[in-house]
Amino acid sequence: MCLVPIEPQPGRLAGRAVDSRIRHLARPGIRVTSSVRETPVEATVTLRTETVGAERRDANRPLEGDEAETAFKEKTIEMMGTREEAEVHKEARVVGEVYAPPMAH
Repeated sequence: MCLVPIEPQPGRLAGRAVDSRIRHLARPGIRVTSSVRETPVEATVTLRTETVGAERRDANRPLEGDEAETAFKEKTIEMMGTREEAEVHKEARVVGEVYAPPMAH
């Protein structure tokens, strides 16, 4: 609060009290809208499948060096086939940002 002098009258000191305040008024601003966009993606991939097969053949030959050690032992041999599958992963990405700092005049 401050005092603003007014015209004095003879024999008296006078003043008027003035109340000062700041009033905030709405001004034009900005509006930011965010949007979500899905973009389809296509990719060609080559997948492989491996199969395992075995066939028995008749043979009549002498044993070679290391074959003699294992030829008369019982054993099982197992082989597995494989195949590939495509894995698809989605990931959300931020592709733009808006910064709107307040501007004082």
